[in-house]
Amino acid sequence: MMKFEKVLEDGQFEIFRSINHSDKNRAGEIIHDWDTGTWAAIIVDPVDDGQIKNLGEFETCEIAAHHLECEVTHRLVVGPSVLT
Repeated sequence: MMKFEKVLEDGQFEIFRSINHSDKNRAGEIIHDWDTGTWAAIIVDPVDDGQIKNLGEFETCEIAAHHLECEVTHRLVVGPSVLT
């Protein structure tokens, strides 16, 4: 499960970030827009030159967190199989 920490609050937006999951090279962020009342879920991948993948805007923080957990908490290792 991801644990989000507030990293920015400026009156219009709040940004929560989590990097405590299996892939430390990616950050999951939730951006709360006070004006629209939406919660955007994004993935920031600094390994790919800071590429941002927007997963969408959601009605609650819990739904946004769920979408992020599905994308960044599991790592698929590609390589030789250890099963023979």
